[in-house]
Amino acid sequence: MKKKSFAFLLTIVLLGMTGLFYGCTEEPEIDENYVMASLETRIDLGLGEEFTVLHTSDTHLTLASLQDTASIRKLAKGRKTYFNNAVNKLAYVSKLSREKQYPIVHSGDLIDFISVANLQYANSFLCKEGNDILAFAAGNHEYCQYVGDGRDEDAAYRNESLDTIQNMSVNDCRFFATERNGVTFISIDNSYHQFEEEQLEALKNTVKGTSNPVVLLMHAPLYEESLYTLMTSYADSAYLMAVPEEKMTAYTPNRIREQKASETTQNAYDYIVSEPKIRVILAGHIHQNTEVRLSETLVQYTVDPDHFRKVTFY
Repeated sequence: MKKKSFAFLLTIVLLGMTGLFYGCTEEPEIDENYVMASLETRIDLGLGEEFTVLHTSDTHLTLASLQDTASIRKLAKGRKTYFNNAVNKLAYVSKLSREKQYPIVHSGDLIDFISVANLQYANSFLCKEGNDILAFAAGNHEYCQYVGDGRDEDAAYRNESLDTIQNMSVNDCRFFATERNGVTFISIDNSYHQFEEEQLEALKNTVKGTSNPVVLLMHAPLYEESLYTLMTSYADSAYLMAVPEEKMTAYTPNRIREQKASETTQNAYDYIVSEPKIRVILAGHIHQNTEVRLSETLVQYTVDPDHFRKVTFY
C-alpha cells in the first residue's frame, strides 16, 4: 500500500469515517461496457522517443456515505444527475493506463464536494497500487464543503480543508514536481485562479534547475482571448487565470473578487508565457475541449469531464 493511501485510511479509521456508500452496501458498481470518449494529441518536445500520458480532469465524484449528514447525502443525489458516470470514467482510464502502461495526470475537480465516500474513492484512485498517477493538481471543488454554499472561494476557505485534501492526494496538492522520460512535470494548485508567492518561486527554481522540457498541470487555464470569448459567451465569467481587469466589466462583484489577478498571479502568468522551457499546459476547469497557443513555444490544452486526452510527447 502506498504511503499516502495508508495515512489517509488511518485518518478515516481514527475519525470513524468508515460508512457505506450512499444508496449502496458496497462500492459503486462499475459498468464494464462503458467507453470514455477520447482525444489524441502529439507534441514535439525533441525527446527522440515517444512517451504517452492520459490527461483527465473534472471527474466530479458525487458519492456520499451514511457517515455524512443528510444534507450531504441529498446533495450527492442531486449532483449525480450532472456527473453520473464519474466512477465509470475513472475505471476506464485506470484500466487503459494499466493495459498500455500510460501514466495518468489529473488536473483537478476529482471530487465535486467533500464527503466521506468521495474522499475514500478519490484516495483509492490516486494511491492504489497499480494505478500510475504521475501527478494530480487540486481543483476548486476539492475544497468545496457544499456546492452552492455561497462562500467566497479564497485562501481562507481552501485552508479549512487543505489538510483533508492533502491526505487524499498522491502528491503535494499545492506544488509538486517530478520527472518522467526526459520531461519535467509540475502540478500547481491555481484552483482559485491565483498563484501564491511560494508557488511562483518554486516554479522558477524547478524550471531553472532542469534542462528538460516542462509540462505544467493546473486546474484553471491561463487567459487567452479565444477562450475568454468562448467562456463569456455563455458563462458569468471566463474562469481563466490572469484575465485583464478591463475585460471584467461584466463580471459580478463576487467574480471580480475571486478572479482578479493578484500581483503575484500576474507575475506568474508573465513568467510562464515567456519561459521557453515551459512547453505545455494541461488544464481543466472550464469543461471544454480546447487547444490554444499562448506563445511561440507554449501550447495549452483543456479537456471536458466526458473526455480524456491521450497526449504523446516525442
